[in-house]
Amino acid sequence: MLRSTASFLILLMLITSSSGQVSGKTGFLEVERDGKFVKYRFIASARLNNAFPEWKASSSDRVQIASSSGRLWKDVLRKAELILLSRYVDYKPPVVTPKKGSGSVHSHPTFFPAAVVGDEIYVFSRLDTAGDAIVISQMMEKIGVEITSKDEARQLAEMYMLFYSGEFYAPSKLIISQVEDIPQDDRVKRQEQAEKLAPLIHPLQVTDLKERYKVEFFTWEYLPRGEVINWQVSVFPNGKLEVSNSIIGMI
Repeated sequence: MLRSTASFLILLMLITSSSGQVSGKTGFLEVERDGKFVKYRFIASARLNNAFPEWKASSSDRVQIASSSGRLWKDVLRKAELILLSRYVDYKPPVVTPKKGSGSVHSHPTFFPAAVVGDEIYVFSRLDTAGDAIVISQMMEKIGVEITSKDEARQLAEMYMLFYSGEFYAPSKLIISQVEDIPQDDRVKRQEQAEKLAPLIHPLQVTDLKERYKVEFFTWEYLPRGEVINWQVSVFPNGKLEVSNSIIGMI
């Protein structure tokens, strides 16, 4: 994953709208690039909009996915500029003792993966799995992708995981094919649970259901709780996604 440095200044102007599940509000981002302001239409899930009604700044990083492969990846990355946005949140820690300087306010950035396509910017968050699926579906419609094979369905499901990861982590770092893909130290700590999950976990599978493709896979993440998650992704020929998941165990 490679990043270049530039400076982004973002002003978000929120306007009420009735855009359904994708966005309870319609917003526009004014991004300063090379001394000029460029306005983008802001597209995100309603839950993300409600959680972050005000944006103060954006990180400057454009992200290139060096490990990408396949026609679909190449088509998308030719038309989409991947960037990380950051929102700075002021945090005042609780006062434990009346020491001098306690209770001071600190500013912490929270990062969100996003993609610029034409005059629109698509912002993703782990807060809303179904909402993010709608956002990436709209993005694929904007780009004009067509899913014509099981391999392309796999690529699109993995692309969803790229945005889900939060900072454009390679999907291969999240998706597991067997319980042994989970670090041994973690499996030893919960050996009984690991033994129960072993027969359930299998490599990513794609099934051609004619009108759509069904992609099933498993992920494991150390944070926040070592969750093993089963993912069910429906991929339609026009690039539309429907995503659901369930936690099957903790290791």
